[in-house]
Amino acid sequence: MTMYCPICRTNYSDADKFCPVDGMKLFSRKDEFVGTTFAERYQLQKRIGAGGMAIVYKALDLRNNEVRAIKILRPELAVDSTQRIRFLREVKAARAARHDGIVEIFELGELPDGNAFFALEYLDGITLARRLDRGLLPLAQVFDIILQVLRALHGAHSLGVVHRDIKSENIMLIEDADGGERIKILDFGLARMKGDLRLTATGQVFGTPEYISPEQATGGDATPISDQYAAGILFYEMLTGRTPFVGAPGKVLFAQFKSQPVPPSRTTISRPVPGKVDPVVLKMLAKIPDDRYPDAEHAAAAIEDLAQQLL
Repeated sequence: MTMYCPICRTNYSDADKFCPVDGMKLFSRKDEFVGTTFAERYQLQKRIGAGGMAIVYKALDLRNNEVRAIKILRPELAVDSTQRIRFLREVKAARAARHDGIVEIFELGELPDGNAFFALEYLDGITLARRLDRGLLPLAQVFDIILQVLRALHGAHSLGVVHRDIKSENIMLIEDADGGERIKILDFGLARMKGDLRLTATGQVFGTPEYISPEQATGGDATPISDQYAAGILFYEMLTGRTPFVGAPGKVLFAQFKSQPVPPSRTTISRPVPGKVDPVVLKMLAKIPDDRYPDAEHAAAAIEDLAQQLL
């Protein structure tokens, strides 16, 4: 079974109870794909997620008896060539940005009706967004997560891939055998590789308002430094429990290129944030890209030095 909203008609996983868009109680209905087999190989077991572009299922790979995730382009978008190209770019970008901190893609396939899907590693964990819903993380964990994110981003950037949509919903936390946690960056649907043709018109804003860089908010191109800005928002959010700017999307976009964030140490939260973090976070969140760290590696080095002083 899957859950759907009777107001906006959006589908969700069976773990969701209310629509995050309009707050409506979700209703259940049978999922047409659950129980079917794709490419004579992937047996879909249950729906585990859904977004604006695609639906994700947990599946069993019948050839090796391993669990996989299957991501399918929404049927209503399959007829849109731009959306299809963007979906296929996710496969290309994630494959190019090979790193232990980035979700692994195994296979790209096509359904009988021509719709596209791809198989990727199944991650048994929780998104950073859901973890933060439970409350603030210990400072040591905050530093560990942001360092992992920045190192994974540096790996992607060195291979010519810009993610363009770093946010807490796109960071998965997975428990290690030793009890620690490692991260995986998800959803390269908005990623852009060096040399790719532009899919959006010049000046068009694409991304998540709370994490989008000032240059993206004003319709400019996203660069590796733009991903660093989004990582800075992520760092701020983990330290304080909220992103620097909240509210209606238009208001947030305006704030991203016009307003200065309150330093993390001066926010009103239930635990103190050391003042030493402020210069590092605010440098990552500089309005002018050239005022940020030269790259994700330099940002990680600054945070690592900070962690050695504070922890």
